[in-house]
Amino acid sequence: MPSRNHQSPFGADVFEAQVEEIEERVDQRANEIELDFLPSCSLEHNPCEYLNCDLKSALGKKPFPCTQSDLESNPKHHMRMLSKFPGRAASCFEAKAIRYVAAA
Repeated sequence: MPSRNHQSPFGADVFEAQVEEIEERVDQRANEIELDFLPSCSLEHNPCEYLNCDLKSALGKKPFPCTQSDLESNPKHHMRMLSKFPGRAASCFEAKAIRYVAAA
């Protein structure tokens, strides 16, 4: 089993071989893409966590899912709703700690 690279800017769950592949692809397209490395342990600096919070809050307001179908469809429904209201998703990037992402 490959060893884990816990110091990786790509996250603790990325294997060293994957990091090497990612870095190679980034190097090949350095003039086309830009990587912004997010802090691994600072949830307040990670914009994904703000979207997760929005999803969890919305799901908490719905009735408890009684079927597997409800369990799967409730989050899908909420994410589809967010896609129709981009301003709501964009508001997740207004927090002071993550404005740097919106500016990029």
